[in-house]
Amino acid sequence: MAVEGKAAERAAWSERHGFTIAKPSWPGMYNPDGGSRLYLIADSGKGVPLAPIVAALARLPAPIVEAAWDGESEPSTPIFFSPGTIARNEAAAAKPPATETRKVTRGPRSTVGYVQTVVGPQRRPKGRMSIEAHAQVGALLKSVLVASHHRNGVYNRVNGIRSELDEWTQREYNYAELPSEQFFDLYYHESGSSLARTLSPDERALHVGSLEQVKQILAQHYPDSPPLRALMKKLDASIGSMQTWAS
Repeated sequence: MAVEGKAAERAAWSERHGFTIAKPSWPGMYNPDGGSRLYLIADSGKGVPLAPIVAALARLPAPIVEAAWDGESEPSTPIFFSPGTIARNEAAAAKPPATETRKVTRGPRSTVGYVQTVVGPQRRPKGRMSIEAHAQVGALLKSVLVASHHRNGVYNRVNGIRSELDEWTQREYNYAELPSEQFFDLYYHESGSSLARTLSPDERALHVGSLEQVKQILAQHYPDSPPLRALMKKLDASIGSMQTWAS
């Protein structure tokens, strides 16, 4: 983990700025199985003492992790529907059904719905991409992310793209098919960041090629659909921003 390798740098920063940092033995609730760790920070002069908090956390039981969870998760907040959406749904429900003489030629849907915690109802392309293809796409996106830390037009879009693909992967595969340790590495856990503020034309062309390859892989594995087209638009915007990044 990158945070583990920066202990000396973190300690120097806290001393220079007058802060105290503590790492409890209790790992926290956010993805402890995936390597996330809880850190506490407080102003050394005016902040609350951290030692009592660390001691209290040490007495807590181990957090519930995926391997121990046998319940059923539900969205943490109620799903919000706007008045316009409610009105459209009510109008659709009140509409009489089509008669037998009316032929409906609409083909199978190209998307399936799912509920994303906090965000609410979402749709993704119908079907699923192979785990090998997900790994290939993830590696390509991570290579672009490592190189584009200081290019928000690329980094922020690509970061959003991988987050969405990460969500799709969760819906496409169960834990038996895709173990957690393998799943976490598909789109995350890239190593380091170049922190380069400029890229040479050859470097930009390399990363543009990576993003174009991502588009090709997605088009091969997913049906044409609004969610896929939206993702492609983000990829095109990322490519445009990479191409105009001044060297």
